[in-house]
Amino acid sequence: MDIAVRSAAPAWLFGDRVRYQRVLIEPRVAEAPGALSVDAAGSAAAVREFAAGLDEVVEREAAWVRSNGVRAIYADIPFIAGFIGKAAGIPVIAAGNFLWNWILADQPGIGVIAEGYALCDLALRYPLSHDEGWEIFRRSEQVPLVTPRSKRDRDEIRAELGLSGESRAVVLVGGRARLEPEAEARIRGTCSDFVFLSAEMLPNYHDLVRASDVVVSKAGYSIVAECIAEGRPLLYPPRTGFREEEMLMRSAERLMRCAPIAESLWRAGEWGGGLRRLLAMPGPPDFIDTHGAEFCAEILIKTAV
Repeated sequence: MDIAVRSAAPAWLFGDRVRYQRVLIEPRVAEAPGALSVDAAGSAAAVREFAAGLDEVVEREAAWVRSNGVRAIYADIPFIAGFIGKAAGIPVIAAGNFLWNWILADQPGIGVIAEGYALCDLALRYPLSHDEGWEIFRRSEQVPLVTPRSKRDRDEIRAELGLSGESRAVVLVGGRARLEPEAEARIRGTCSDFVFLSAEMLPNYHDLVRASDVVVSKAGYSIVAECIAEGRPLLYPPRTGFREEEMLMRSAERLMRCAPIAESLWRAGEWGGGLRRLLAMPGPPDFIDTHGAEFCAEILIKTAV
């Protein structure tokens, strides 16, 4: 099956087995500098602004869909997909762990989100999700955990990184939030019992997750799901203004070792205590099926055939 991706997300997320085109098809989330705070009012304003030009985007995307013989749309989880599918006359499968109208529930003028979702044929609801709101879809189905994972052997990756035989815990520093140089220096000066990896060290981020012993990153579905699947603990600075985090981590704490670190400590580079306490935590009490990607792929193939 030929798969085409049209998204503003970076190309490396999708690999080289798909046709990727960078296209803006949904409003952007408004974030404060540092990527740890979401501006809900600003994000809702972006939805309203985007909706003002919705017809033009739908017409453009529906024309692309028709001219390329697309038979189904799989969307995580832009509301515009429902409008495009209706205009092009093809089924739409929405998938994700949260809905944007749930995230922005307290904001005015965002009814277009629910309108788009209501046009989708099916919603695949990932684990670590909220309960309310899914009835907006014509049909919804709970699926196992969906997450990308490395396809390489852990020892092979660690050898490439020069970590063969390394006895210290290996920490992957992920996420888009960045520290000041002084904080980075403090981390390395006070955490000599750890080895630190950065996202730039290998082209495939999933290889770095597998090579690590612990991850430090803001908490979002993708990294939380991958840490659960790989059995990696997560130390995370809290994110404000975004409803997903509390819901997400409340579910995740039974499936992984995870702990918040105060933003002040995170920004100051005082990570040692948090990392050591995290690694000393007992393993999680629950288990979850991690074959959601295969499950969803089967549904998409049946829909598109």
